Order: sequence, then structure tokens, then C-alpha cells
Amino acid sequence: MRGAHGEAEEGARFHAPALSAILALLLAAPPQGPALEVDCEPAHPFFCMNIHAGCAFRTDMPTFRFRLKAQGERGRIESSSDYGEARAEWGSDETRVILWPDGKRGYIRLTSDGRYSFRHYNGDTGIMSYGECR
Repeated sequence: MRGAHGEAEEGARFHAPALSAILALLLAAPPQGPALEVDCEPAHPFFCMNIHAGCAFRTDMPTFRFRLKAQGERGRIESSSDYGEARAEWGSDETRVILWPDGKRGYIRLTSDGRYSFRHYNGDTGIMSYGECR
């Protein structure tokens, strides 16, 4: 015996496996776009207020090593500071990528020669570091 919702329930059961299979295929598809994975080392032991003039106004906050991973529009910043997932924005000629951490302010810009600049926020204060990635 079928209830008032019998047909809808049967239809949902029929479509659920097909939808699951489609989602599994989409999620298993390799991400599109350029990709990279590099380890980065800061040039100075402490963040600076301004990196455009060497390391002007050195802060007391230590810099840290990190690993950048990016593929297509997504990336990850792995570090002791728990940055985590990020949005990746590639230059039109793919000679640079900027990672914008999800839910956090700041960014890391990496150029094709392996140099990076890092804008980090310590509370409301923007501080910077730079270095090299390999």
C-alpha cells in the first residue's frame, strides 16, 4: 500500500543513486588550471612594517616557514600559524600567483622567480615579510 507521498519517495530513491554517481565523478575530476607546491623561507627572522625599503621598522613578531600549494582557483598555506585554505589568483601569463587565505586578511604573492611577499595581520596592524620559495 502506498501513502500520499509514495510516488515522491520512490522517485527520490530512484534519483539518489544517479545523483550520487554524478557528484562522485565531479568531485573526482582533477582540478583545472596551473599548479604548484613550494616551500618558502623568510629572508628576515622578524616581520617588518614595510618591506619596500629593506626591512623598515622591524617588529617583535617572528616570521615563519610555510608551504604553498595551489591548483586552479584554490590553494593551501601550510604553516605553524594555521592559515589553511586559500583562494588562488593567477596572473594572466601565469608568472605570479596570489593566495588569499579564507576568512583571514592578508595575502602571499609568489612570482615565477621564486620570490614572495607576505602581508600578514597581527590584530589590526598589517605587517610584511619576504623571502624565497623552492
